Amino acid sequence: MNKKLNTVLFLLGATVINIIIMIALFLLGMFLFGRFLPGFASSGRAPLMMVLLFAVTLGGTYGIYHSLIRLLARFVDLDRYFQPILGNKRNKSADQ
Repeated sequence: MNKKLNTVLFLLGATVINIIIMIALFLLGMFLFGRFLPGFASSGRAPLMMVLLFAVTLGGTYGIYHSLIRLLARFVDLDRYFQPILGNKRNKSADQ
């Protein structure tokens, strides 16, 4: 497998894992919301709470995903297996 294929497969797998983390955090937040604030859902502030829960879920997903990628980068040389996603490939001899 070449670097381009490795990069595409990694991005697809990372996207699936990111979505799974997001769903798990949102369901955990919904469970905790229903468990500790059962009467709150019947009040008019439930939609606001859902928006806040979604924002916390996005932030938590980013934090967990970022930590996992940093941990992976600590043990695996990512430049060896993956092609850079952003940035152009310049010929190093042309820079001199």
